Amino acid sequence: MKKILSFALLLCSFAALNAQIAFQYAGHDYQNGDTLTVILDKDDAHCTDINIKNQTGSVMSNLVVTMEEIENHGIECWGICVADQCVPVLTSNPFTLTPNAVDESFTVDLNIDDVEKPYSIYTLSCANAMVSTTVVVRFQAYEETLGINTVAASSVNVYPNPAQGQVNFSYNVDQPSTFSIIDMQGRVVSQFSVQGQGTTSISNLPAGIYVYGFAGQKMNKLIIK
Repeated sequence: MKKILSFALLLCSFAALNAQIAFQYAGHDYQNGDTLTVILDKDDAHCTDINIKNQTGSVMSNLVVTMEEIENHGIECWGICVADQCVPVLTSNPFTLTPNAVDESFTVDLNIDDVEKPYSIYTLSCANAMVSTTVVVRFQAYEETLGINTVAASSVNVYPNPAQGQVNFSYNVDQPSTFSIIDMQGRVVSQFSVQGQGTTSISNLPAGIYVYGFAGQKMNKLIIK
């Protein structure tokens, strides 16, 4: 019985250690088994949106970040940087995380092919001899092709963001235009004509990361809680 209890305690300790590192993206923490989607501009050469978080009050030394390709459909990750050290491979040099801190230095170098809807899926791990966290990352690129009118990027403001239940918008162009919300599979999940100011319900949309916009402007992130 004591051996069983000791083994159970060992497993619990190992699980606790594994939960000490998180990947942070768009204000959310992601840990073992989680999946996140990173939205890229069509011409992005770098991804700097993912941070690494030390969730403990202790220094973490000899950490290494590793990326491993699962699927490649037009977005190639070919190099990474952590703590200002860059390597042209998908395994970083060892680095250290200070206690209770978020490291914003992690960068992925990208090559996006000229395909209609490029995306790729990778596993992303941060580990040393004692801790390990692995998540699945989908890199998704969007082209500016949705909507019916050409609108300047500064002409629309969507708030709050993150949003819950409903979202407000202000649109400072006289002509009406079609506003689109798109999910991570590239599907238009909400679309309506806007002019001036208004509010629309998003209560039917699952929590997650979306993009919104008009033709002729960059697709912007919308987080639904």
